[in-house]
Amino acid sequence: MKPVMYIVLILIGGVFSYNSYRLILQYVSLRHEYAALLQQEESLKQSQTQLADDLSYYSDNDNLIKAFRSQFDYKKEGEKVIKIK
Repeated sequence: MKPVMYIVLILIGGVFSYNSYRLILQYVSLRHEYAALLQQEESLKQSQTQLADDLSYYSDNDNLIKAFRSQFDYKKEGEKVIKIK
């Protein structure tokens, strides 16, 4: 009777060990995913801040015209533009 009890206890211990191992692997995987999501959140916050700054900057017509002229090499009539590379 005792050898059967030992075998049952060993089997139960093995099942608990296996389940514990799976839970630990799942925990580690979730921690890595959480860290990646935190990094993504920080990146998105920086992008949001940059976009808000750009929106504020380009809300001023003078800044918008200056950026347009710079990007598309636009000049006013009679104006001379010198490009420096």
